[in-house]
Amino acid sequence: MLHWVCTKCQSKNSTKESVCPACGTSFWSTQKKERRGCLLLVVMFFVVFWVIGQLSGNESDSQVNNIPSKDHISDELALSGVDKAKPYSFVRYDDISYAGRKRFKVFIVSPESQDLESRASTAMAAAIEWQKEKRADFVSVLLLPTENSEGSYRLAMVDYSPDGCGTGAVCDNKKWTILSSDVILTKSQLQSISLWNEYKKKFAGNNEILDLKEEKKLKQFISKQLNIPVKDVFTPDIFPLKKIED
Repeated sequence: MLHWVCTKCQSKNSTKESVCPACGTSFWSTQKKERRGCLLLVVMFFVVFWVIGQLSGNESDSQVNNIPSKDHISDELALSGVDKAKPYSFVRYDDISYAGRKRFKVFIVSPESQDLESRASTAMAAAIEWQKEKRADFVSVLLLPTENSEGSYRLAMVDYSPDGCGTGAVCDNKKWTILSSDVILTKSQLQSISLWNEYKKKFAGNNEILDLKEEKKLKQFISKQLNIPVKDVFTPDIFPLKKIED
């Protein structure tokens, strides 16, 4: 037999009884109170999960905003003498802090930076943004031709230390060291560089260094991938950099 419990006197009554014999409380008033209690519990759970979701979203936004990769150049940077800077993308960074001095090596790419001045300005803009974001004492920015390029193959390199003490070894009041290249790279050459960097370890021997035979095979592979003659396969090179006085 089914029963219901009176919320007033806690007596157990048959569902055939619509009124509690002990105190006269209606069965329907008891059910309304129970439903209100369940509804309140559901609302409370909803509010708790909503608050947790908001906090998680804010934390995620904070982490994303912590990476100073810029799609535009602000007026503040234009006033800093880098008005020719182009949009750039953050690739990776190395934390090279030492002896309490916050130092960073930052790698970026900027396909729109095609000449000596724009590459220098873009690297400077990245250095300013990174220093401001991280409150760094020293920032070195390397502009790479492709995202998978090594640091030695760079189109520009900029060192920036607001206090003029560089890495910390010597304080000569020199805030900037600016090097840039005016080499022009075609789309095919950039594709060659990217494929070379991607597959060189697969073609290299156990020492991961390409010998002449392995290099020839890699060039043949890239020529087929890009449908170009082997002689037109462009291998990564150390581009000559010109020093620019700030």
